[in-house]
Amino acid sequence: MLIKDLTDTFDCAKNLAELLHGIKCNINLIPYNPVTENDYKKPSNNAIMKFKYILEHSGKKVTVRLERGADIDAACGQLRGKV
Repeated sequence: MLIKDLTDTFDCAKNLAELLHGIKCNINLIPYNPVTENDYKKPSNNAIMKFKYILEHSGKKVTVRLERGADIDAACGQLRGKV
């Protein structure tokens, strides 16, 4: 999950590439979907693409998950009841 200025950094991408070195895998990047309960933010599209680029150039297959349902707080990681 990519969170703006927390897990979407150059260093995070490089560390992930190093951690997965030698492991055959596909990587799904999931941009964070903001909720009112915290101050975390979604990374910019530019930051997401830079992160993806770093991983791809380490030899990994990388997919950025499509966003659906964020408008009703039902996107990935958001599905929950409201009280």
